[in-house]
Amino acid sequence: MKNIPTGNNSKKSIRQQKDDGEWYEALGDAKLIQELHQCEDLCFEYNNILPSKATERDALIRRILGESGADLNVHSPFHCDFGYNVKVGDHFFANYNLTILDENLVTFGDHVFIGPNCSFYTAIHPLDIESRNRNIEAALPIHVGDNVWFGGNVTVLPGVTIGSNTTIGAGSVVTHDIPDDVVAAGSLFTGELMEPVTSSKAPMTKMNAGIPFTGKPKAIKFDYRIHLSGANSRIKETGFGSASTVGGKDECEALVLLQKRWEDKSGHIHAKRVGTMWHRFGSDTGWVNGATFPIHYGNIVNTPYYRSFMQLQKTNSPRIYCARNHKGKLVPIIEEGWDGEATPTHIIIFFNSSHGGAYVGSPGNTMWVDNVKLEY
Repeated sequence: MKNIPTGNNSKKSIRQQKDDGEWYEALGDAKLIQELHQCEDLCFEYNNILPSKATERDALIRRILGESGADLNVHSPFHCDFGYNVKVGDHFFANYNLTILDENLVTFGDHVFIGPNCSFYTAIHPLDIESRNRNIEAALPIHVGDNVWFGGNVTVLPGVTIGSNTTIGAGSVVTHDIPDDVVAAGSLFTGELMEPVTSSKAPMTKMNAGIPFTGKPKAIKFDYRIHLSGANSRIKETGFGSASTVGGKDECEALVLLQKRWEDKSGHIHAKRVGTMWHRFGSDTGWVNGATFPIHYGNIVNTPYYRSFMQLQKTNSPRIYCARNHKGKLVPIIEEGWDGEATPTHIIIFFNSSHGGAYVGSPGNTMWVDNVKLEY
């Protein structure tokens, strides 16, 4: 929870407390409630205009937003609370189901692209139950620079600033500031995310994991920095229901899997595990430059390196990867055994800020990665 100033209720209006990022009574100002309803009506109207009526849609979305530049394109449905707190620059594109809770300012620079099902939340509710039940809340501004791309299903939390020329990976929950010129994601991987993601069921089937690859590198080398939340448990939250607690401390991880794959007549994909590198990071670090992690070939089960999470990926594995078969369907990659002598056909590289799999993590966990390369 961010440190929110209490404010001086005797000297400030509720609107001023809200705009200053202080705790305020959310339902205590009749004018603010009226503005919420007015914006809700305008969003409803916008979402029900035919896509072919481009001129009418453009006029209304500009009426909803506080400021808007040239070349504005916002797909329906679109939702915001006040509208006048949202300011967008030139060449702004938002895909389906953008939600902006703009109790405070939300500003976007030029050339911002937003994938489907993204959310920007300025509102914060207190952890104290009694205060929360009295409709006390606060709101902190969000700022996005120029040339920023958000993948699908990204959530940006209150008070965050995202620098220019930055990409936010699909599925990320952005809890703190992101600098210029970086790629930030809950997971970075070789492969393809199948967007739009419209359901939280079977999350691994939304990823086409790995790319064609026939090399046999000795190691993977990269720069990294780790910051862990320090929480004793993790959170599972899909965005479609209440959050739940998952036991165990979180860790960041990096992995490389080399596979020799083949497909049977029924479209099932099988593989032999050729090489493995799988490392988990359990403590904070500063920047570690040029870290080298060896890739181990063949059966590693009886070696000191082996850990249970490195096991072959079977149908009952908790986080089995999938790939697209010849029918165009994403199916599990069933690893049938180990073969260090084989020539791989595919490589999977993953960097995860949490080791718990889809929808499980610890807010605040961060893994920075740069200068990734394979060593031969």
